Amino acid sequence: MANNNQQALAELGQSLKLDVLEFDSENVCELVFDEETVVTLTGDPDGTQLQISGLVGDLEDPNSPTALRTLLEANFNAQGVGAAALGMDHISHEVFLGQSLNVNQLDANGLAGALEPFVNYLTFWRENLTKLTSAAPDASSGEVAGMMQV
Repeated sequence: MANNNQQALAELGQSLKLDVLEFDSENVCELVFDEETVVTLTGDPDGTQLQISGLVGDLEDPNSPTALRTLLEANFNAQGVGAAALGMDHISHEVFLGQSLNVNQLDANGLAGALEPFVNYLTFWRENLTKLTSAAPDASSGEVAGMMQV
């Protein structure tokens, strides 16, 4: 189990078969998955609190009730984002997926075990943001079309 962020990052590097994986001078490490999905890890290398984030994309209409409702519903009880959360930058209107975790509380799979579902959710939202946030609501049910109902 990792004692700090740098150790968790080093263990992640080993599991990804990367020679060196470390924070830069601004305490950031960026990983690229499938040549287009960028995941940013931010944290004090000697600390234990780590922020994971990734750009999902832009909302066509950042004031759209349908789009905003879809994002809120995805965050509710983590039904569309797992342990992460969707948020929108108030200036650029870009949507991000973010997660905060304590590396001391990771299971035996370490940071790789936490990162895998994050990347899966990030990929899903990157591929489906426009479709899910611009879908016309189903007038009979009051639900947003395209959202999985449980």
